[in-house]
Amino acid sequence: RFGKITVQIPQFERGILYGEVVPMHNLTPYLQWRSWPLIILCGLLFGWALLASRMAKTV
Repeated sequence: RFGKITVQIPQFERGILYGEVVPMHNLTPYLQWRSWPLIILCGLLFGWALLASRMAKTV
């Protein structure tokens, strides 16, 4: 049922397709977390770069 073709129209023919659409029950990872993982990763990379540049100046 999920991911399977249940009804179809013959190729190169016009027509109206009637069938059942099964809605999703769960949220996708993006809808659940939005951009927070990317924002956190960018913040960590920025902090690491800042720390590395300060340590390079003291050596």
